Amino acid sequence: MSTNDKLQEWFHEIPEEKAPGDFNRKVMQEIMTEWSKNPTAYKPIISRKAWWIVGIFFFLLVIVLFMLKNAMGVADSAVDSQTVAGINLEYIWTFIADFFEKLNRISPAVGVGALSIIALWFFDQLYTRMARHN
Repeated sequence: MSTNDKLQEWFHEIPEEKAPGDFNRKVMQEIMTEWSKNPTAYKPIISRKAWWIVGIFFFLLVIVLFMLKNAMGVADSAVDSQTVAGINLEYIWTFIADFFEKLNRISPAVGVGALSIIALWFFDQLYTRMARHN
């Protein structure tokens, strides 16, 4: 006879017990009183301030890249490749130029859809704050 069989036999010998009828209600009541004493609030992993900093950083990065491109004259240059600190910038400029060229080819419906989603999010945030305030 294996250990598993002995364990099953032992569990079958134990008399079955049933919980009282109001067991669930009592347990839930204790949980709710405990939770109301010390409620847990949602705390995001990345704060709103950190998201703003990340967004501003990338916005400034794009502006700096455009300023570098215009200052270096990449579009008008006859030089095959341009390097700054040993880094070939030609690939970066072509990627950025291709990206914005593709953006120009997108249907206006995509822009309208994106603006609609942003507007819905904005009004949702506004409504939520107003509801919490009252």
